[in-house]
Amino acid sequence: MHQHVNTPWGTSNRSLLISVYHKDTREENAQYEFIVSSKGNEEQFKTLKETGIFKSDEIANTIITYWHVQPSKPEATSADNGVKVTLVGMFDPSGSIPYFAMSIISSKQAQSIDWIVECIKDR
Repeated sequence: MHQHVNTPWGTSNRSLLISVYHKDTREENAQYEFIVSSKGNEEQFKTLKETGIFKSDEIANTIITYWHVQPSKPEATSADNGVKVTLVGMFDPSGSIPYFAMSIISSKQAQSIDWIVECIKDR
């Protein structure tokens, strides 16, 4: 999957070429996990580069992003069951990028955990 990211003024836009792998075991044990990575896309990158799709973008590298979502055991004092979300990520934005832009990226990644939890709660 090609993902184009428009960045703030003064920073080069980014392109990522990523693959998504998922394991859905919700039926067996109510868990879901997936991995996103740029690894293994080198040949596709070469082919797409010739088309000009990346323009003048910096090519970012999603080394790995791993998600694991599972129900958590309820506390003895709690009436509600919870959700445990694990997110592990290693990302190289490539090129020069100001600190404020990295702060925005980090906060958006942290927000994604909240979005997942809210989505699960609404079901």
